[in-house]
Amino acid sequence: MVRVCHAIPNKIAKNSGVERSRTNFRAKLYRIRGVLSLENA
Repeated sequence: MVRVCHAIPNKIAKNSGVERSRTNFRAKLYRIRGVLSLENA
């Protein structure tokens, strides 16, 4: 299940670096949001 989910984004990332940077940016946002929620809790 996880392997399939990772295969598709990897294929997209190889096709265009823009998608890769977009996913990295999204991951950073989620990480920052998680830290903020931990500090607020």
